[in-house]
Amino acid sequence: MKPPWNASPAPVVSAIDSNLIVGGNENGLAVGLASEGGGVTAAVSGFNAGERVNITVISADGGVGAVLLTGEKANIGGAASGDSTFPASLKAGTYAVQAIGTKGSSATAPLIVVAK
Repeated sequence: MKPPWNASPAPVVSAIDSNLIVGGNENGLAVGLASEGGGVTAAVSGFNAGERVNITVISADGGVGAVLLTGEKANIGGAASGDSTFPASLKAGTYAVQAIGTKGSSATAPLIVVAK
């Protein structure tokens, strides 16, 4: 039997992961695809209004592989975003990205880096 909907897969262009925090607020982090040495956009939602947000890429050894956003202020709706150049030193692969706010909010998401 054929499903009643169009089963064509949509292309994946970003990843979102939500984490539940105290108070029932959901935080989200979205990171666009990146290429070695290319640009990347990162955005958060569900953070506290006015909270400063830092977004970093975690390298394979667990350290900070790259800083994507530093001190961006979340708007009244708790969202912040920014563009960054992805360092060529981080090669093609899958990485974890972590957003941490100055008022305790946090979120994580995967990042796919493609070869040039």
